[in-house]
Amino acid sequence: MSSHKFELLDEEVEALLDQITDKLECGIGQCKSQEERKTLLSEIERSLKDASDGLVEMDIEIKKAPLEYRNTMTSKVQRYQNELLRYQKRFEREKATHSHITSAQDSDTFKAEIRKQ
Repeated sequence: MSSHKFELLDEEVEALLDQITDKLECGIGQCKSQEERKTLLSEIERSLKDASDGLVEMDIEIKKAPLEYRNTMTSKVQRYQNELLRYQKRFEREKATHSHITSAQDSDTFKAEIRKQ
């Protein structure tokens, strides 16, 4: 039996990871503008942090749990941590792509301005 708080955190982290999955898998491809993409990346970053904070709290709850339940709780947190790490790496790639696109657009705009002069 895990704590009630652990169960609530479990549901919260699972929901956050589902949201991150949806945004990374579907949302980014649906963005029609760079501003929309930037907003979505910001939302993903916030969700990643919230999920990470939730996992820290879950670890605290594990330490309070009776020994016979810790293994099950720990394996769940480790699974979430692995999933979160995959999403963080994917997020960093998407963020780098966004920065590269934005830089290229800024460079093109700058070149166009120079040509006008």
